Amino acid sequence: MKLKASFTTKSEIEMLHIASLNILQETGIVVEDEVTVNLLIKKGATADGARVFFPKQLINDALKKVPSQFFVYDKETKVLVGDEKTLAAPTFGNVFIKRNGKKTDPTTEDFINIQKLHQSSDVLDFCNPVVTEIVGLKDTHRLVTQLAICLRYANKPLVGITSGKKDSEMCIHNIREFYGIGEKPICIGLISVAAPLMLGKDMLDAMKVYALEKQPVIIAGSAMPHFTSPPGFVSTLAMVNAENLAGITIMQLFNPGNPVIYGMTTSSTDLRFAADACGGISANRYIYACADLGAFYNMPTRITGGPSDAQAADYQAGSESALTLFNGTVAKISFMLHSCGMLDDYNTFGYEKFILDEESLRKARHFIKDLQINEETLQLDLIKKIGPGGHFLEGGTSEYYKNDFYIPKIAFRQGMAKSLNEMVDAELDKRINNFKPQEVSDSQVNQIEKAVPKEIFNMLF
Repeated sequence: MKLKASFTTKSEIEMLHIASLNILQETGIVVEDEVTVNLLIKKGATADGARVFFPKQLINDALKKVPSQFFVYDKETKVLVGDEKTLAAPTFGNVFIKRNGKKTDPTTEDFINIQKLHQSSDVLDFCNPVVTEIVGLKDTHRLVTQLAICLRYANKPLVGITSGKKDSEMCIHNIREFYGIGEKPICIGLISVAAPLMLGKDMLDAMKVYALEKQPVIIAGSAMPHFTSPPGFVSTLAMVNAENLAGITIMQLFNPGNPVIYGMTTSSTDLRFAADACGGISANRYIYACADLGAFYNMPTRITGGPSDAQAADYQAGSESALTLFNGTVAKISFMLHSCGMLDDYNTFGYEKFILDEESLRKARHFIKDLQINEETLQLDLIKKIGPGGHFLEGGTSEYYKNDFYIPKIAFRQGMAKSLNEMVDAELDKRINNFKPQEVSDSQVNQIEKAVPKEIFNMLF
């Protein structure tokens, strides 16, 4: 018994692909970098200033060069991206922090606590140096400090920094130095295509750095239907797919064969408030469309894992994020960013929400486990032995039960002494206060000491 899910037919996907090719050939996309525009022209594109028109063959040729799978390394292990496992990564770019109902600016202590939660998580496969921004640090020091803190606590592969050329170079250089790894992929960079149909200068500069260093990237179009994309699901999908194909093509021109993840972060909108609605149920359709397009292009895929518009870890937050985490796992999306902790439409990291999202992801992963129907699993001899009116409690807890039925780590069940809120608070305190940092070498300590202010270094060691 194996759960399968699909959203489109082959002919529908082919129609979407052709429509996206037509958009790029006839409407074009703005490419805000003269060097990249000239490269595209050299390869057969035409341009009117920064607006580039892509020939269909250029795109189709580029798609053939993208690997279907690749590894990302940390200093001890590696993670395969592109098989049937859905990898989970933390939230990205949260502006505020929330715990016990209080919303605050992120402090250094918050950032350290969040890194401890990332590393100690049994469901997150990546850590992230840009989960939020520490308030009070100089802009010139913030990212290098956050990366150093992340490296101090993380023993998982990292989400990379892509805010322009300088930051991208700093990120890859520092991770390589800390890990002592050469040209292997050591982080995944997020490249966002601006809707409608624009690739910005900072993103293109980051793409060049990641291509030069042979590091994987996510190309992710993101649109707001009826605002920055057409007022319909299918038309929005065609346009966002065109944006992705443009980014994929450019990345393959920069470095043929460079690993790329096909991303889809388009959500719903609420016209009543002229606002994004990242937790809206309609956005879940894009998850399955992303999975089908990734399969069509033979590429790994990425979605937003646990989005919510809610202001607190309440019923709305739970239902919105659980649905997305569930659907992303069922669709076998390769990589889910923003998997645990998001509140307030990307703006807030919620401590309690993080713990509850972990539980939702555990449930989703359990749900898709394969079940075998055979002579052994049918257990007909046991049924015959017990017979009518008997019970099946003898012999201890069965391995079949342990495998087939999920026991939640964080959930209230009859007979428990603690409330759900008390369980969440206890889990947070245990994970943060009892965290044991990894051993680091003298050279790694020296690297961190050079990167962070003295008062932060003293907090790390």
